[in-house]
Amino acid sequence: MTDGNPTEEPQARPPEQPERDAKKATPWPWILAAVVTVLALALVPAMRLMTGQDWTSDPMLATYILSGSIIALELALIILLKTARTRYSVERKIQAHREVNEYVILWDRPRWVLFTPSLVTGLLFGICTILASRGLFPEAVTPRMLGGIWVVLCVLNVLVEQFHMSIKAVLILVPTLGALLLALHLVGYAGKAVRLLRHAAVEVEPKLYFTAAFVIALVIFIGWLHGLFHYMAITPNVADLQRGLTETGRQIKNADYDVDFDATDVVERWLFGFGRIIISFRDPSRPPMVFFVPQASVVDERIRRVRSVTAIDRVDAESA
Repeated sequence: MTDGNPTEEPQARPPEQPERDAKKATPWPWILAAVVTVLALALVPAMRLMTGQDWTSDPMLATYILSGSIIALELALIILLKTARTRYSVERKIQAHREVNEYVILWDRPRWVLFTPSLVTGLLFGICTILASRGLFPEAVTPRMLGGIWVVLCVLNVLVEQFHMSIKAVLILVPTLGALLLALHLVGYAGKAVRLLRHAAVEVEPKLYFTAAFVIALVIFIGWLHGLFHYMAITPNVADLQRGLTETGRQIKNADYDVDFDATDVVERWLFGFGRIIISFRDPSRPPMVFFVPQASVVDERIRRVRSVTAIDRVDAESA
């Protein structure tokens, strides 16, 4: 029998919350940093025991400098990587926002990436030169031939990077060269002009190939790091700006800036696939921001699609 009081239904158990931080990921970067630090510090006593030199001797002084340089480089790398995380944390925050489905993050690529052909060719020709010196390469391909080709390629690469090759300049340059070759052929000097190219052959040591490739790669890497702190996150309604290492960021409305697409440099556009996205602000005191990006036409189309969307934040009825 039951009494008059209604039986209370058992309350549903709240869903179990996931155990946070139960299994934290192993901090491998910090472990690696600690190992490098310990090895750098252990380098001093190890050198002392191995060589038996006095603590104030020149070899030990060089060891102190090497150990301190390794630790200083490690600290600089940690600070740099920690600061660089801001660039990628912005994208994660945007993706976590439930109201934002369309976004574009512009960050400036280094224009020195146009030297990639010289970088790749230098590495390839350096290896080919080593193989040729050991008799493992066809005799028809000589180190002087490879060096001449690489020097000419580097000169052309510099011209492409330094000068703005518009379609007008290309349409003038190509017929001019064709007319010059035709004139040389008519007067009978075309063969002699071609034979002059033999004087461009220069023998380049493999060490120089690899050194030049390393310098180009280092410059591209530095430019890439600089671009991480020079970005613009465009979302519906607003855009986040970041300039420099110390600026925390700034938000502006989409109505306060305009977007221009510059692809007039035909060599950059059609040969390398790069173009410029120019952000000009309504505020005359704010300088424009120029982003050198790959697939610039696709990026420009995405920006216009994002700016055409208006996001409206939903408010739950219970919280109203």
